[in-house]
Amino acid sequence: MKPAFALIFFAVICCSKIFAQSDELLLAKQFNANGEHEKALDIYQKLYKQNNDAYYRDYVNTLIALKKFDDAETITKKIIKKHPGDVEYVIILGSIYIHHGELDKGNALYDDLIKKLPADQNAVSTLAGQFYQGSNADYAIKTFLQGRKLLHDDNLFAFDLITLYRFKRDKAGLIEEYLNVLPLNNMFLSQAENTLATLFQGENDYDVLRVALLKRIQKDPQQTVFVNLLIWQFLQQKDFDMALNQALALSRRTNNDGSDVYDLCRTLVANGAYDTAIRGYEYLIGRGKDQPLYADAKIELINTKNLKITAGKYV
Repeated sequence: MKPAFALIFFAVICCSKIFAQSDELLLAKQFNANGEHEKALDIYQKLYKQNNDAYYRDYVNTLIALKKFDDAETITKKIIKKHPGDVEYVIILGSIYIHHGELDKGNALYDDLIKKLPADQNAVSTLAGQFYQGSNADYAIKTFLQGRKLLHDDNLFAFDLITLYRFKRDKAGLIEEYLNVLPLNNMFLSQAENTLATLFQGENDYDVLRVALLKRIQKDPQQTVFVNLLIWQFLQQKDFDMALNQALALSRRTNNDGSDVYDLCRTLVANGAYDTAIRGYEYLIGRGKDQPLYADAKIELINTKNLKITAGKYV
């Protein structure tokens, strides 16, 4: 056989094997999708013998679906020996134990991975990502929190933790992370308001936010972003007087141009809180004619009083 022909013949044989494996893989995936795991297992067993690394995940997931936990544990321990530095396989072994009801064994493996974490930001992010990909958000959070301790920085991984707390609908954790982030970047205030409004389900949730904000304001009164979030919180609870009181106090303390109070008054009018809005406009007018919002506030004050009369709220 000539060398060139032999090479072509060998290439054809290899391509045929690849296409055959691809067809078998598609068939196995279809069997799993239809709930016919035994049929899928027969195919994956054959493919796994041909290439352990390529077909391990499909094979082990099918074993878990069939509750063949001993077999899943055996092949996973073998592949851990083959790839001792890859923690992904250790995480899968832990999930096998947990699926089998051996929670302590699974969690012990996970805890050991976190215990061995180096003080390296990339290593922390990688391990947390692998936990998350393994549908274990709790240990992803634990990994990031441990990373903060190791790297001595309580602001690290804040946005990762916000994503995880939001996914878990952990309102208390989400509140704390946003309060950590907002002083560093006030631009995230709108995002925080939108996210919290989506998750909060009643007065109790807003009460938790208010208590957390008051503690932060007491600790760091110069952070105006906390006051702005507190104003938003009072608006959500329809406590319009308290919202305006906070806005007025902030305006007096910072001696700003009053635009925050002006915008808030417009929101109050839209919510029918005319008396509260009138009080806000009167504050802006009382600052003097030299203030930039003096004329606008006088016009809006007249409009608000007219609205109050036409809405039937005038006594």
